[in-house]
Amino acid sequence: MLGPDVMTYLDGASAVRADAALHFDPQRFVLAFQGRSLDIDGSTLFYDSVARVWHKAHNDTLARSGELTKLVQGLAACRLRLE
Repeated sequence: MLGPDVMTYLDGASAVRADAALHFDPQRFVLAFQGRSLDIDGSTLFYDSVARVWHKAHNDTLARSGELTKLVQGLAACRLRLE
């Protein structure tokens, strides 16, 4: 779980790109941020409102596992831009 101290670090390190995606339906949502400098191949940070937990996954591992794809299947999506 990523707490406020981690999010403060990520903000200061510019480790999270300004682009994000919100996937939702009336019962739940998943908010995903593309990471940069967390590791060499990049990472994705995502929050699952049902589990109430933040996840961090390396992009290559995430692509192979399909974890995020399965989690957002059937949800409406919109792109967000952080300011």
